[in-house]
Amino acid sequence: FQGNIRTTIDNFLVELDSKGYTIDELRAKAKEIEYLYTEVIPEKIEWMKGVADSTSIDYNDILLFNCFDKLVSPTTECTSFMAQGEATKDGVTIIAKNRDLGADSINCVELHEHRYPGENSYQAAYIDISQVEETYKFVGTKSVGRWGFGQGINEFQVSIIDNDAGSMDELSYTEGLHDNDYIRLALERSKTAREAVDVIGELTEKYSQAWNGIDFIIGDPNEAWLMEVTGYQWVAKKYTNTVMAIANQFQLTDNYDLASKNLISCALEQGWIEKEVPKINFREVYGAKDLYPGPDDKKAQKWPIYTSQIRQERAMELLNGKIGKLTERDIISFLQDHYDKVKLDDGTEVNMHQVPYYSSDFEKIDQSFIRAICHHDIKGKTCSSSVMVSRPGTPNELGIMWASLGQPCQSIYVPFYVGVNSIAEGFTNAKDVSKFYLIRDYAFGEYKKYQSVVRGVFDSGQKTSYFLEPVVRQEALEEFEAGNADIAKQKLTDFCYERAIDALHEADVVLDKMTDTTVESQSW
Repeated sequence: FQGNIRTTIDNFLVELDSKGYTIDELRAKAKEIEYLYTEVIPEKIEWMKGVADSTSIDYNDILLFNCFDKLVSPTTECTSFMAQGEATKDGVTIIAKNRDLGADSINCVELHEHRYPGENSYQAAYIDISQVEETYKFVGTKSVGRWGFGQGINEFQVSIIDNDAGSMDELSYTEGLHDNDYIRLALERSKTAREAVDVIGELTEKYSQAWNGIDFIIGDPNEAWLMEVTGYQWVAKKYTNTVMAIANQFQLTDNYDLASKNLISCALEQGWIEKEVPKINFREVYGAKDLYPGPDDKKAQKWPIYTSQIRQERAMELLNGKIGKLTERDIISFLQDHYDKVKLDDGTEVNMHQVPYYSSDFEKIDQSFIRAICHHDIKGKTCSSSVMVSRPGTPNELGIMWASLGQPCQSIYVPFYVGVNSIAEGFTNAKDVSKFYLIRDYAFGEYKKYQSVVRGVFDSGQKTSYFLEPVVRQEALEEFEAGNADIAKQKLTDFCYERAIDALHEADVVLDKMTDTTVESQSW
């Protein structure tokens, strides 16, 4: 164990040097980040010190690795989908995301009501910013204990998701807005997707974005936008009647519709372009030059599936296969994808049979790594997943988020309408939602052993939700049309509460059955 950690850190330090980073300067920045850890997540400091004590490895090396490992590792976190208008079966806007985080991350669901805050400032992850006089109601998923949100939908059916992306900017990591802050603020302040673009753009130009580039997909009942942000700069493009998938790299070139006012002048100042031009290729100018591992990366040569690009291509393959017929159920099935076949550079095709990498049984994997849409790994995993649906021509209260608080293939998607009065307390606290965390950890590396047990329980509950949701939606719609808004909202609240409580009960059943399966497997 100690040797593995030492090897990892030694390789990290060599990679930093080979890429031209000054380690002493990074150590100084790491100390600044350490201070933030003590303010925001002090348990991170205790964990790093515990690793240092138990392995006799210098704490400062462990701190440096935890602050800057992404400088030498490909950005490979999260996969998102969008289907809008005529690309869907019902002419709606669907945006969805698998949220990949550290292996110990627990996610929950929260409802924030429409309110008039009163206070003058908003406490973001790293900075305080000016509060607005009125904030809008929204429901979303987040990391337990965080102020910001990973994704959500608000009372006007504006929905937002985001992905990290490689950026050329040298970002502070200690100042500006966190991506989860952006999502919360845009949900609180926007009545349309276009307005959310304005909100994010204004916040970016005033406060900047703290770390990594960011891809935002923003939807409302009538359109969707892709917005890409880095530092103080941004670009955005509107989409209708189409599909899109993003992984972890900028997508927009010179095809953007809107941009920050200093986009061109900033690129000139940095020496990234040579002269003033009407438009630039944003991806080429502001994006990281290594969008995914290059030709000298042996791991990437052997496993092109490792890259962000190939993961995005897989997502687009799934979307294009059902374009014009897409529903939220289809998107949920895509979020559970582990790939069917992997083609090696030598032409060999390996059939994964939709089994995650760490549970596969073929010999060609060696030390390489396959990152799928539904991600299973030691260091990071898909920790939550959401599908938001915005419907034109219906009361905004019927905007819905389907939320899974575990890995999509080993969890259940629970419906949460934005019009509910409250949500089940069990979905808001770490103790109850950790059941989904435990399922994914128990099953890690033993997919074939436990998967039939997991799905045997969750599939039944999922079918119930799929069957009842349109029925409840229609009943609520009729009450809204009859002027009985309070009755309609209570119907939505009761339905979502019951489905959430049932999901927590089903998680208990899954854990019991997994225990039984473990015991049975030990018999001689």
